[in-house]
Amino acid sequence: MAYVGGGFGVNVHSTIEPAVYGIPVLFGPRFHNSPDAEGLVATGGGIVVQDQMSLFHELSKLIIDVKQRKEIGKIAGRYIKERSGATKHIVEDIEYKKIDRDYD
Repeated sequence: MAYVGGGFGVNVHSTIEPAVYGIPVLFGPRFHNSPDAEGLVATGGGIVVQDQMSLFHELSKLIIDVKQRKEIGKIAGRYIKERSGATKHIVEDIEYKKIDRDYD
């Protein structure tokens, strides 16, 4: 599991980096400028904590309940995997448009 900082300041830092490893991702309540953090919360791969006690409680649950920890991690990893490959599609689109222009 990973705790990602920034969620008690301006905005949460990258939640993609830990989620790609298939682990639960925890962060503070200021995450709404991050589509990935919102997606992780919506799918169940991300856990929002409100304060120090909430963080302690959530971490304790994940340490004790291995099955739940693994399931949340799988969800986080799946969320990232299902959204990967955008760069490949963009490059293919650019190459296609370049080839198309070559025939004009």
